[in-house]
Formats: sequence, C-alpha cells, structure tokens
Amino acid sequence: MEDYNLYCWYVAGLVGEGLSRLFAASQLEDKKFADVRNLYTSMGLFLQKTNITRDYKEDLEEQPPRIFYPKAIWSKYANDITDFKDSKNVESGLMCLNDMITDAMTHAADCLDYIEIIKDPDVFRFCAIPQVMAIATLYECYNNPNVFKKEVKIRKSLAVKMILTTTTFKSVLHCFHDFSRKFLAIIPPSDPNADKLKQTLNDLIAKVQSHPKFN
Repeated sequence: MEDYNLYCWYVAGLVGEGLSRLFAASQLEDKKFADVRNLYTSMGLFLQKTNITRDYKEDLEEQPPRIFYPKAIWSKYANDITDFKDSKNVESGLMCLNDMITDAMTHAADCLDYIEIIKDPDVFRFCAIPQVMAIATLYECYNNPNVFKKEVKIRKSLAVKMILTTTTFKSVLHCFHDFSRKFLAIIPPSDPNADKLKQTLNDLIAKVQSHPKFN
C-alpha cells in the first residue's frame, strides 16, 4: 500500500501542495495553507483513489493495459488483476472493489478539515466540488459489478446539482453526511471490510453532526 499511496501522492498530492502554496502566496488564503501537508495530501489521494477505483475497465483496456489497483488489495481476492472481468468472479471482484473504496474513504475526514479553512469563495468551489463528486462516485461504485463492465458515473442531474449547490461549508457537510448514511445502508455482510468501512463512516457522521455549521 505504501507504493500505491506514494503513486497517488505524485499524481495528485503534489498538485494539492502546489495549489495550496499558490493560494497562500497569492494571499487568497492564509499563509498556513502552505503547511497543512496532511490535509492537502488527503485531498489529492481521495480524488485519485476515486478515479483509479472507478476506471478499472478503462485502464485494463488500454494498450498496453494500465494496472493501478494495488497488488496489496487485489491479490487478496484473485490470482490476476484481470480475473475480475470474468462474470464468474463477480463475488471476489466486489470484495476487491469494496476494499478499494474502504481505503479511499479513510481520507474523507481530512478533506472536510481542508475545505473548512478555505475563505475565498472561488477557491472554495474549485476545491470542494470535486470532493463532493468523489464521495458520490464512490457511493455509486460501491458493491456495483458494473464497475468491471462499463464506466460508472453519477447522474448528470446530480452532478449539476452539486455544481450549483456546493457554495458553503454547510452544503459540503450535508453532502458528506448524506452519502455516509447511504453507504451504511448498503454495506453487505459479505464485505470482508464491512466493519472497517462502518467505523470510518460512523466516525465521519459523528464529525459532521458535531460541527456547529451542520445545523
């Protein structure tokens, strides 16, 4: 998993660092933006892990195939990463998929902490909209065998709604809260990581509900 996290850092975490330093240097945001490494790292990893999880089929169909699912996860459920394309391996495929999503969701709380300290409205929307779309995408992908058959996307109407309504931290809190509750409602007993995901989601819900801007 260390290599997977490092790859995601180089692809997306460094972007988060560069943007955070830019926001600070331009005085659009406080100088501390340049120093919240753990938060902007999670912002980048949350987005990149969402993309990797969703794009299983697309990546394997590239020539040569691109393999971004970490072996530390997929090897628990198959001998080869391509096994999940076979419909007879749907159960093991879903276990792998849900494991990927459980790992991605561990970054959600840090994303909220980063978004909360943003002051500039344009910077806020620039940073917050991709994050609410990411959690919606992870929910759409969770336990969904279509991830191995086609590109799974959130509905266009939902995407438009998120773009239009993600204007305040309260709206982000409610989005993360609502999708966390939806996640909890669909976790199957067959998911080997069910307890870990439930704990992550319950911690996230408690964090949101305790925030004064939630109500």
